[in-house]
Amino acid sequence: MESLALPNARKAPRFIFLSDRRPRSAWHDSSADASGRFGWRLIAANNRPMGRSSSAFDSVEACQQNAQRLRENADRVSTTVLFRSSDSRWIWTVLLDNVPSAVCVHFYNRRVECVRALAQFTSAIRIADPTVTELRDLGPNALRAYDEGLGDNLTVASVTPSPARTTITNRMRIANGLPIVAVGR
Repeated sequence: MESLALPNARKAPRFIFLSDRRPRSAWHDSSADASGRFGWRLIAANNRPMGRSSSAFDSVEACQQNAQRLRENADRVSTTVLFRSSDSRWIWTVLLDNVPSAVCVHFYNRRVECVRALAQFTSAIRIADPTVTELRDLGPNALRAYDEGLGDNLTVASVTPSPARTTITNRMRIANGLPIVAVGR
């Protein structure tokens, strides 16, 4: 029996690049949708999303440069674990030069799950290649989450290099969807 092995690129975390342009079809003139917004996601080896860019970009080149910059500066990032008191959920954010660069893809019910996912993301970001090999045009609502804020009432937990030593350090409000905090690693 012959084994169907996947290429090595599929056995490691990888970036995928997304667009809110309308997908190509036989009935739609795709030349009209030359512009659009772009974002990236970091995908695990098992094809589950690990994290995404914190904002959308006007060009695929700017999006790719953001992913490349995050990878190159993975040792300099600050990470935060945030508790949303409005719905009792946990989220994480990765800050580069005190600016949000990456956020979690979904909410977590437990802090320990959020911290674990953040640790996996920060490990995977060092391995993944941010070269644009595929651009997925997903339609006009594909990047709407990139425009949404993190929430109103958040409690910030600064994550140290050891995720087991997470401590809650500050209570804050989020303005315009972006946390304006300087936190340590």
